[in-house]
Amino acid sequence: MFRCRSNKHFITGNFSAGFNLTRIGLKEAKKVEKMITKQDNKEEEKADNLISSDKILIDSFKTHQSFLKFQMTKEINISELKFCLLIKVRQTASHTLFNSRFLELPRIFEEYKEDELLNFLQDLKKIFIYLFTPREEKSN
Repeated sequence: MFRCRSNKHFITGNFSAGFNLTRIGLKEAKKVEKMITKQDNKEEEKADNLISSDKILIDSFKTHQSFLKFQMTKEINISELKFCLLIKVRQTASHTLFNSRFLELPRIFEEYKEDELLNFLQDLKKIFIYLFTPREEKSN
């Protein structure tokens, strides 16, 4: 408080009578307010972008040919390449990358209460389980 009063000239007054902002102090307070509200807006934009990217992901699953067939017949007919394209992981990726992606997808589907997509995802993992195991174990 002392430096704001004597060095910066942002405030006037004292502890017993109270303090008031000077014109310089008011100008500085407005700068701080702009900085804070701009930061809050950026965080809101980031959250909105996350939500829209989740919805795009869900829509891509819901409109995928193999999921539409799964809804009708509970059967899955999808190539390894199309599976990798669907979950957005390269075929040559490590088992670690496949596993981390499969931790992320169910979380998103659960958050949006997409139970049928969760079932589809679990069945996909059963079919392509070999992509989720280390290469050393694959050769044995």
